[in-house]
Amino acid sequence: MKMPVSLISVFLIFPGLSCSVSHSVRWPGSPLPHFSARIVYVHDGDTVTVAPDPAEFDRTGPEDLPWKPTNHVRLLFIDCMETARNARLVRLISREEQKGHVVSAAKLLAMGEKAGKRVSSLLPPGTLVELEFQGPDHSDMYGRWLAGIFLGPTNLAHLLVSEGLAVVYEGPSRKTEASEWYLRALRECRQNDAVPVPGGQ
Repeated sequence: MKMPVSLISVFLIFPGLSCSVSHSVRWPGSPLPHFSARIVYVHDGDTVTVAPDPAEFDRTGPEDLPWKPTNHVRLLFIDCMETARNARLVRLISREEQKGHVVSAAKLLAMGEKAGKRVSSLLPPGTLVELEFQGPDHSDMYGRWLAGIFLGPTNLAHLLVSEGLAVVYEGPSRKTEASEWYLRALRECRQNDAVPVPGGQ
């Protein structure tokens, strides 16, 4: 959950914003690698553990992604606040304080917990979701799968951004036509709030 420091003001100044658009946001081009999986555990607002169906994985999953009985999934294109006072949160607060900003760790943690609770309410254990992968990077340096998550027609990333529980995050993955399309859709959702968000994307 790597949080770009310049985006912290999105959470601090404009929490809980909501754009009045549909969350059925999906790449309209050629189908991307995808397969269904069951939710095992929600770690926080942007990371879950899933159990994929091996047969469907073999049919429609990315060719270079090894199947595992369970795997962490990092939600593409967004970032949620931390849920524990870890080293990353301490560094984030320290950098903001060096800029002369007053940052409350308790407030930031509460925002992260709110995002985690929202996702947990949407995706209790056993929930069937669809994972959609972008090429060519299907996993990160920690071994987590990088994917979009759909609950029926609902794009989870789009929903979280619209509710002010996540910010748009491009990440280190190499860009594709589909990923650029998704990033534009998320930025437009934020813009539809009609409120300027300092440092946001």
